[in-house]
Amino acid sequence: MELKIYSSDGRLKLTVEPRDNSTQAEEIQAGNVLNVSFILPERVSLGVNDYADFMWRRYWLTEKYRPVQKSTVEWEYSLKLYGLENLISRFLVLNTTDGGNEPVFTLTAPPREHVALIVKSINAGFGTNDWKVGTVEAGDNIVVDYHGKYCDEGLKAVADAAGTEYWIEGTTVNLCRCEHGERVTLGYRNGLTKIQPDVADNAKVYTRLFPTGSSKNIDPAKYGHSRLQLPGGAQYVDVNTDKYGIIHHYEENAFAGIFPRYTGTVSSVRSEERTNDDGDKFTVYYFIDNNLPFDPNNYDLGTLVKRVTFQEGSELAGLGNDDNGTHYFEINFDSDTREFEIITQFTDSGQLPGGVLVPKPGDRYIPWNMRMPDEYYALAEAEYLDAVHEYNRRHCVDVSCFKAPTDYIEIERRKLELHVGQRVRLESPDYFPETGYKDSRITKITRKVNLPSQMDLEISDALSTGALDKIKGNIDEVKAYVQLSRGNLPDIVKTGDGTPLTDNNLMSALRTIKEIAKRALSRLHDDEAAGLIKFLAGLEVGTYKEGLSGAKVDADGNAVFGELLTRLKATLAQLQVNGASEFRGQLSSEDFISGFIGGKGWAIFKREVLNALGVPETKYTGEFDDIVIRGTLRVFTMVISQLLGENDNRIFTGMMEVDHYDPATGRVYLNTRDGKFYNPFRADDYIMVQQYNGMPSQENGHYITKHYELIITDAGCGSRSDGENRLDWVEFKNFVSADGRPAVDVISKGDTFTRVDNATDADRKGLIQIITVGTATPYMDIVYGMKTDPDNYLKGRLGNLKGIHHHLFGWLDGFGELLTNLYAVGDFRLRRTGESIDAKIEMLKAMFATRYSNLRYELTGDDNYLRNATFDETMDGWTVQDDGKVITSNGEALLMNGNTYIADGRIAGIEHLDGRNVLHLKKSSIRQANALIRKPGTHKEYVPPTHNDMTDQWVDVKDTLYMGIRFLARTDGTLTVGMSGATSEPGSLPVPAAVPVTASMEWQDLQWQGTWDGKGDFVLQYTGDMYVSILSVTDKPLDDFKKEVSTQIIQTAGNIRLLGTNINNLKGTVTQLGIDLDAAEEQIRIYADKYDKLNGTVTNLGIRLDAAEGSITNYATRISANESAISALRIKTDSISSAVAGVQGDLDTAKARIEAVAAIANSAGDAKVYNQANNPWNSWPSGQEHKNVGATWHNTSDGHTYRYIGYDNSNKWEDITDQQDAASYILQNKDKISTVVGSFDSSGRLTNTSGLVTTAYASQIYATKTTVDALTGRVNTAEASINVHSTQIAMRVEKDGVISAINQSAESVTISASKINFNGMVTMNNSFRVEVNGTTHIGGFVVGGNGLTNRNDDGTFTNDAYIIFRNDPHKCFAGIGGNILPASSGARGVARFENYDESDWWGLGHNYALLVGARGAADNSAIAISGGYVSGLALKTEVIGHDSITQSTAPTVKSVTIGRDVNSVYVSTHFNWRAKATETDGTAVAYQSKTREVKLTLPDMQPYDNGHVLFIKRGTNNGNYVRVIPGWSYRREFNSSTLKWEVKSGRSYIIYDNESYATPSSPLTLQSCGDAMCLIYHREIRVTINNVTYYGAWVQHKFPREW
Repeated sequence: MELKIYSSDGRLKLTVEPRDNSTQAEEIQAGNVLNVSFILPERVSLGVNDYADFMWRRYWLTEKYRPVQKSTVEWEYSLKLYGLENLISRFLVLNTTDGGNEPVFTLTAPPREHVALIVKSINAGFGTNDWKVGTVEAGDNIVVDYHGKYCDEGLKAVADAAGTEYWIEGTTVNLCRCEHGERVTLGYRNGLTKIQPDVADNAKVYTRLFPTGSSKNIDPAKYGHSRLQLPGGAQYVDVNTDKYGIIHHYEENAFAGIFPRYTGTVSSVRSEERTNDDGDKFTVYYFIDNNLPFDPNNYDLGTLVKRVTFQEGSELAGLGNDDNGTHYFEINFDSDTREFEIITQFTDSGQLPGGVLVPKPGDRYIPWNMRMPDEYYALAEAEYLDAVHEYNRRHCVDVSCFKAPTDYIEIERRKLELHVGQRVRLESPDYFPETGYKDSRITKITRKVNLPSQMDLEISDALSTGALDKIKGNIDEVKAYVQLSRGNLPDIVKTGDGTPLTDNNLMSALRTIKEIAKRALSRLHDDEAAGLIKFLAGLEVGTYKEGLSGAKVDADGNAVFGELLTRLKATLAQLQVNGASEFRGQLSSEDFISGFIGGKGWAIFKREVLNALGVPETKYTGEFDDIVIRGTLRVFTMVISQLLGENDNRIFTGMMEVDHYDPATGRVYLNTRDGKFYNPFRADDYIMVQQYNGMPSQENGHYITKHYELIITDAGCGSRSDGENRLDWVEFKNFVSADGRPAVDVISKGDTFTRVDNATDADRKGLIQIITVGTATPYMDIVYGMKTDPDNYLKGRLGNLKGIHHHLFGWLDGFGELLTNLYAVGDFRLRRTGESIDAKIEMLKAMFATRYSNLRYELTGDDNYLRNATFDETMDGWTVQDDGKVITSNGEALLMNGNTYIADGRIAGIEHLDGRNVLHLKKSSIRQANALIRKPGTHKEYVPPTHNDMTDQWVDVKDTLYMGIRFLARTDGTLTVGMSGATSEPGSLPVPAAVPVTASMEWQDLQWQGTWDGKGDFVLQYTGDMYVSILSVTDKPLDDFKKEVSTQIIQTAGNIRLLGTNINNLKGTVTQLGIDLDAAEEQIRIYADKYDKLNGTVTNLGIRLDAAEGSITNYATRISANESAISALRIKTDSISSAVAGVQGDLDTAKARIEAVAAIANSAGDAKVYNQANNPWNSWPSGQEHKNVGATWHNTSDGHTYRYIGYDNSNKWEDITDQQDAASYILQNKDKISTVVGSFDSSGRLTNTSGLVTTAYASQIYATKTTVDALTGRVNTAEASINVHSTQIAMRVEKDGVISAINQSAESVTISASKINFNGMVTMNNSFRVEVNGTTHIGGFVVGGNGLTNRNDDGTFTNDAYIIFRNDPHKCFAGIGGNILPASSGARGVARFENYDESDWWGLGHNYALLVGARGAADNSAIAISGGYVSGLALKTEVIGHDSITQSTAPTVKSVTIGRDVNSVYVSTHFNWRAKATETDGTAVAYQSKTREVKLTLPDMQPYDNGHVLFIKRGTNNGNYVRVIPGWSYRREFNSSTLKWEVKSGRSYIIYDNESYATPSSPLTLQSCGDAMCLIYHREIRVTINNVTYYGAWVQHKFPREW
């Protein structure tokens, strides 16, 4: 590959060939770098901004580069060029507000404003407007400190603050998860050569999140917790624990903004002028919220000062005091006017609120530092849970990273273009056994520059810490997923902008039209398409009218055109021409070879010639085997070619002229030209005669040429004594003439017999012809088998190749060679490039050999009585016997390759043939001496009794031997083989045998059987030429040692069969292998069948793929004499089944057994299906309902589908309407077998699973169920399991965190559950007993019916049973019973409640010993005392006043709502105030004594609060007032219409002094120090004042101020 490097002004500097280590590396948030290394013979200077283009992207040098000098002519370059993503690191993020360029500033704004600011800085740096803002995840304000940050650092900071990623696509900057594009499927051997699991470098991972809620607006005394809790009090949330185990993560900041809160809207605003103590004027702002549903003063949170935070959109948003990032203003609330007062803040720039930064109607706000009404806690908990789930979704990503190199061949075949962020489906049943794949994305690509399709990929959901250092989160990101950002659309790419188009920017309307014009075919103008266009319904051109105009191609490809022109080639199945036709080029059969004797096929071809004037003319030549003219033949010039070995065109073969033909003897006598020529013909020679026959006449049948053919049957020479008159002769058969006349009428003197082939002799099939005159000449042909192999007889042509049309190459042209095989020594080079192809030829050698069968005999030296009879290496053990003269050298026999050669060409030695050593025997013989031959033995045979001799006899009998030979006879001859000198007797082996052998191209076998007396030598002789591979004398037939291997391919239109056979007679096995592809039956079968005759078994193995049935079947069977075994695995699109059977019987019996158990398996787990409105449970026999577990009920009344799960016979159904899909899976490895079945809902979520896991040490049966609430998204899970271990059995059921379990060991049984049901009598250690009716005896107690008593079994009550709860470390005691006082007390008591805790255990500052209450009736007595007295009575108190306050202005009013649990209040108007804590020099500011008006609002009274008592005492003060304001009251009234009691609300009032009334608008004033009273609430008293009715009176019992 070449890479061009340009100067910064666009001039080409270099064209280099990168080394193989050159790469392009791109990673999310880590940039895009091109690393290029190369060698140059000289030094070339490369400077800043020089660039190179690679893969349609540009890369720049960012610094001047100096290469490494390796020698005077070798300079080494290793360049690092950077993409656009990296170049933005050149530019600072600048704040250009008000025309400035400030690099140090802090911005609080939504994420999109941050990105827009950075993009503006990038465009300013590049001096362009091409950079745009793409997709930005919505979110609330984030704060980023741009203290000298560069643009890449700024984007990283924004991404971290927003809890997401940034990535650049072209010149579009996106702030969101980088994952886009069509999902591409990759896997091992599916685009990847390896999958290596890893984890993203140092990426944070956790599986158990411990979230911590906010403490804002939380009253621990009321809520029970100091911080917001998850619903149900859950302490943590698990995710991915099954993958990674338990890994903790604590998070608080992300959820700090979620607390019980009310978000209000300002309805109206007013302000008033005030003057401070220094005489300075300032403005106080008030606002009202008409929709505020509660009085904040009723929800004071201890002594905390109420605060309010204004929300985005308000001028006051983000202003005020700061509390851990939350800006606020302190407020007071007036319960009468329902008005908020904002406490004014004073800064160096003035007051706040003030100027334009003031509240306005429509501003949203959140009040806090108050406890909230009850309903807000549940809302906050639900929001908190949603936020936790969203936090997990964003942060608890799978940090596993898979590194995988690509298979570049597959990538190129699929034309895949991979890039970072590309969505991928990574397939691996090993790494992802649940689904078989994982949907993820590419986070990094490193590709080879020289082979871009060769890449190293990193696939992960997480980023390495090089990109995202750690997990960060806050409430902004958590809320972002439910928000739609205003103005958050990507930037617009306009006409003329150079911004590349991506999925994350938008085009203007005009730009859109221009892009469509570039990419879509126009309906209005001329246009062109760069890719394939498919017309599924056909195509019409012009105005198509059948037979008249236009053109048409229908959906089946049938076409109608006016004219059709193809510039290259048209291939037609058939051709029908209805009109005149023209052929302007060549026209021929598929294979055409010009020439007379070697010609083949037909052709009409044109040739360019120059006439006498030198003008080029086109001539046409037709060449055929025969032409029949029924009419007139007009020939202007006729040239007749004859088969003669003379003149310009010569044929080199056997030829001889006919002298005469003698029909009586059938001999044709040949002219020897005065005795000089001898008969060249032999038996089976194929003779052809063709020569001029004279002008057409009646005598020659009007044939101007004579042509006939015949086969020689015998040939001979005349007597030499005839001298010059000698005539040689031939006899023939199979005479054929062109005109059909017999030989007697055709053969005549002067005919030239020409041999063109031989029917049997391979050495007489060839001829050579040299043609120098005629069309497409000159050339020389090598012809072999012209008549016996007419399709392939031309083995080569040297010269003009123009007259050949080859089925592979088409028309040949020019001069050259056409050869069947080529063996060349020397340098062979290509004409175009001149390169040598020796290496290529060597690589292809192995492709030129194919073996279809191989037969061999596996004899060992122990099997053969002859020594070295397989001729493996030498002739050891054999001597050559011949009377020929041995070739000698220096008096010693000359050995050639270890063999002795006879002078007259006789051979007896070892040669290499077909990959093995064999004996070559030509006109020679070999002998093995008797002493070297193993002698046969004898064996006893039984001779039955005869009528002359009735005794049993066993006689010695010679062993039977088998003599065999395997040979390849190249020529005919006589074979002599056997024991020369042995005794010939009936049944003995030949001594020796003489057998005539006919030459053949196939190996032949001969074998004899008989006895041998152990005498004589073994001889082998052949008068012809043969090869011998095996010579044997054994005590078993030669076939017993045979091993034959063969392969075969059989192909028809509908079937292809690949067959392999292995016959091993030594082992007694026959193995057949095959692949049967049957297109007609839509099946593929792969099988291996083995027959073992020694063991009497038949084994069948196979795989069958049946597309028609949609199944794959694997099977293995073994059949013996009386047993059959079968195993099978069947895979269908909807099921997998397997079977194993072993039976005493045949294969049909085994199949029957499998079918029987398969029927049971298929029906197991099946249940009835009901389609009806009535509940089927009602129709089932009582007590037998559990037998219908699994039944399905399609309820026609509500449209839902249910499954019965009443294992305890109860009417219990589960709704499975949403369950749509199901799957099962079986995993088996060396450690375990695991089976699982699962069902899925319409969203693809796994809802139900059950399975079995077996290991070497334990087994488990389990079932799980998962449901997701469609509204809240809350996930509920249930799981049950049984684990069996050698020492323990454990059963466990879990649902939504509730767990029950039974654990059994040899020592104990443990039952754990939130609810345990026992049916029948239950007894434990005789101290715990449960009767059948449910009555329970526990120690001295009886639980029966609705009561717990200390009744004895006889019904009497005589024991002092008691119940005590105590916590000694915290001094807590609670008890009831016959006597719960210790004996040391000297008293008896039936109840005792003590709480003496001194450690403030719960951090509440309050101990309760007994809490009682009564509500709901007209009168409610919490405690009724029938006798005795109350000792140690105490009331709850509250002190108001005498507090110290530090704030800018001294408060004038303090409003307090007295809690319902307070019974005594001491109040003072006095307090201490200072404007600030310290002076500028750090000295503390002293407090000033002040007074203020105090407003006490009495607690709201419920209907059950009748008789509530409150003591109030005003303490010391220096002025001002204490005003007591009655609160709300609630009463019960009977509604005669609904006949129900209803709760009504109203305002209470105070009766004081002499029937004076105080109301909310006219409160009771405690004017003097020491004023004291007791107020008792009377529910039933009411009064109407000024047409306003007040319900419930606080009656004053006044105490004297001074005695």
